[in-house]
Amino acid sequence: MKLDFLRHIANPLIDKYVEEGKLSPRDAIEVKKALYRAEEKYKFSIYGGSPLNLARYFESKDFEELIQLLKSMNIVELLFDLLGKIEEAYPEYKELIDKTREVKRSTCLNH
Repeated sequence: MKLDFLRHIANPLIDKYVEEGKLSPRDAIEVKKALYRAEEKYKFSIYGGSPLNLARYFESKDFEELIQLLKSMNIVELLFDLLGKIEEAYPEYKELIDKTREVKRSTCLNH
């Protein structure tokens, strides 16, 4: 079964950050809300959408807002972990992998 980004990748990783004390439960809820809104808008769920749509999300103002949110929480490493998990989960989507690598480079430069 193909992994769903929000349910099988993002939420478990965010929960791990909470368990490890890297992210407060309140901040975790805010990050999850932002990702849920993005999933609704960009349709990157495997349930009625496509993970390829994550590439469109990465080019959006909504994604920039997520980056700013993570920076304000001093947890940009969560973004890099999410991008790595995307590369592991969806290696067959070259366009998406290329976009995750581009995001990593540009975020490193601006971090």
